[in-house]
Amino acid sequence: MNDEREASRTPNYLRPCVGLDVHKGSITATRMEPGGKVSKTWTLPTTRSEIHALAETIPAHVPVVLEASTAGKAVAMVLNAIGCELHMAAPNKIPKPAVKTDKRDSVRLAQLFQSGSMPECYVPPSEIEHLRLLTRNRRDLAQKVTLVKNQVRALVTRNLLAAEMKGVSQWFGVAGLRKLVRLSLPSGDRAHLARYLEQLKLLAQQEESMQIELAQVARDRADIQLLMTIPGVSFYSAVGILAEIGDIRRFSDKQHLASYAGLVPKADNSGTRVAEHQPLKKGNAVLKAFLFTTVMAMLKASQETAVTRF
Repeated sequence: MNDEREASRTPNYLRPCVGLDVHKGSITATRMEPGGKVSKTWTLPTTRSEIHALAETIPAHVPVVLEASTAGKAVAMVLNAIGCELHMAAPNKIPKPAVKTDKRDSVRLAQLFQSGSMPECYVPPSEIEHLRLLTRNRRDLAQKVTLVKNQVRALVTRNLLAAEMKGVSQWFGVAGLRKLVRLSLPSGDRAHLARYLEQLKLLAQQEESMQIELAQVARDRADIQLLMTIPGVSFYSAVGILAEIGDIRRFSDKQHLASYAGLVPKADNSGTRVAEHQPLKKGNAVLKAFLFTTVMAMLKASQETAVTRF
């Protein structure tokens, strides 16, 4: 433990490190000594057993540096569980080199770490990563439902039968579905409609299963229940907000959290010129969507809040 504390106080350029260029099939690793000297570069398959073997060759005080990606996060979760010191780089903030190879990328990551100029991003613990996967899959399901419903509406419009659905407020409620299946459609489109409705039925079953799992998560966590005391915050939104923020202590103040969520304008100032009405920062699109949904629900709630007064 004392060795780890000493290592954390040592400047990066005096620390050895290992840069990993991770792909779904292979990993290129580079061991860089203090001062930027490359001592070894090798390639290994991206498998759990090989990652464990790699971790055994890296002392606990030697940082491991890799880029954020689907495969990179999976490797990071394995190394994190083993106890490696991890540093994850944001790939969209690293300048693209003129010549790009796996070896050069692993070296570049190690160099960025030792120089102290690596744009580092948050490495969530496995529990938070699981919640992110759960809520994002739930969002994907909702988008698929919307896509299929739009296909049904387009089918009805294509056959000039939209007037037949006039007065039906919920096309996909019980009354709406009864009217849809009775529409006078050509045999081909009737078969398409049957397939669309079958897809909606399957998606509804999957949504219900995921809702139950999300409700169980909300029931077992006091921090999620605390978020749910805010008007407009459902258990689904609470889990999503918590999962995307992760450890709230990584933000020094509320302004940094708002910036992370993409709720502040971009800065485009130069000299005496101060730009106004700049578009919002991109930020975390998933967190922004959850906050938007929450505010809309809050506005519809009967309880008065600072947001509704605003």
